[in-house]
Amino acid sequence: LHAKDFVDLSLAKSRRVVIVGAGKTALDCVANVVSSRAAASITMLYRQAHWPVPRKVLGMGIRKLLFNRAMAGMMAPYY
Repeated sequence: LHAKDFVDLSLAKSRRVVIVGAGKTALDCVANVVSSRAAASITMLYRQAHWPVPRKVLGMGIRKLLFNRAMAGMMAPYY
């Protein structure tokens, strides 16, 4: 069943649900099924995990913001 056709949560009632992909639509479907507690189990299948963040924040590249000495200083010492 394609995500565009998944409008009735009763279709997942007491079933094992498999979500293929990890994009926004897939995460919306997972959120709906989890919040309704309709499915017996939910499994997500995807090729590679990704972290959906913008490439730039306030005009600066995300790598420049995250991978610098200031960020390292904000982390707990055991990292």
